[in-house]
Amino acid sequence: MSEFNTPANNGPYINDVERAMHVRDQISQGVDWQEFANCKGANPDIFYSDNKRDVVDAKFICSRCVVRQECLNYALKYNDPKGVFGIWGEKTEYERRAIRERNYFDTSL
Repeated sequence: MSEFNTPANNGPYINDVERAMHVRDQISQGVDWQEFANCKGANPDIFYSDNKRDVVDAKFICSRCVVRQECLNYALKYNDPKGVFGIWGEKTEYERRAIRERNYFDTSL
């Protein structure tokens, strides 16, 4: 288990694809996507920091997360128009604002 994974994120899976398929199945059955987030159990301070190293570390955790898109969609859908501080779905508030302006997010949620 890596330092960024919690027991909730690991299981008897053969590979990342199998794990992703399991997670998608669980979400379709109503399990909250946040239960599968790599950041669950990580130090939340790094996701809400202006420190460049913290931003890099937070984005690294997100980059390997099977629910990264769900997280990003959530942040885009429920974001305050002024912008919510922090890293969500591997994106800063500035990156999310640019996505919102281009209207590239999934509105089917």
